[in-house]
Amino acid sequence: HRCLHSFPTRRSSDLLGPLDGEDGARVVECTRLQTAEFAPGAIEQICKEAAGNPFLLVELARLHTEHPELAVPTVSMVVRRRLSILNVDEMALVELAAITPGPVDAELLRAALLEDSRALSLEGAGLRRLCGLKILRESSRRGTSLTNERYDFYHNRIREAIKAEIPEPRTRILHRRLAETLLQLRPDDAEALVRELLLAGEEARAAAHAEAAADAALRKLAHARALDLYQ
Repeated sequence: HRCLHSFPTRRSSDLLGPLDGEDGARVVECTRLQTAEFAPGAIEQICKEAAGNPFLLVELARLHTEHPELAVPTVSMVVRRRLSILNVDEMALVELAAITPGPVDAELLRAALLEDSRALSLEGAGLRRLCGLKILRESSRRGTSLTNERYDFYHNRIREAIKAEIPEPRTRILHRRLAETLLQLRPDDAEALVRELLLAGEEARAAAHAEAAADAALRKLAHARALDLYQ
């Protein structure tokens, strides 16, 4: 956005943030159409909702400009608008990524999507489109796969908003799918396997793998975590 050019950037693929209240208000003002009027207090509310994130500031301001009847646009509204243009395969990928605890290897996403016979090309246009829509981004944290491709959400608020939209039965199915994928690809990652099985509601299977996870935690000197797993 043209108004962001006045702010220094860390690198071209990153948005600034968080901005303070004054700079955030400047971004919102720059986003407003010349003929548009903001409701009283709207700028302050938008800045608070965006928590200083420039991307969210711009999207919330646009949403309020286009739909002035929305007194307080929210991040969830922004996310729902972005998700509405995704196809079924892209939504499957986004849902899987949303239920993971952090950045996820592309290799794991590929294998988990195959469980659902998805045809999305994760190597090419599929992930580029999701990154271009500012839903996902390439993570700077290296993955465990040979390719080291790792992806995260553009902002954690986006992840949380998407998670909130997934029905609980669907969430359990996705966690079970990730568990089965981990069992095939990374059988030594017992702690991640236990976590996914518990979230899938499969306590008995999780217990069967918990001792191995505890042993692994002890080897890493994570004694408190090991005690939790043994219990």
